Amino acid sequence: MTGYTSSKGREIVQQCFPLYSILLAVNRTEVDFFSLDIEGLELLVLKTIPFDRVNIKVRMIELSISLPEMKAYHGNRLRCLS
Repeated sequence: MTGYTSSKGREIVQQCFPLYSILLAVNRTEVDFFSLDIEGLELLVLKTIPFDRVNIKVRMIELSISLPEMKAYHGNRLRCLS
């Protein structure tokens, strides 16, 4: 379980599982399209994905952090479209 305070000041508690654990549970390590938009916590989720063991063909990620910070994590795997 994890919790955070919403923009409306309410605490939200939600059970969470790493994406990789879910993929293993359904016997998949390849994802065609992955969309991530969780209001500022995107990098925390991305850091839990072992990209050397999961093949995500297309990623759509809302950036709530700086582009250089995202590039520092993703390196050459990141291509931006505007």
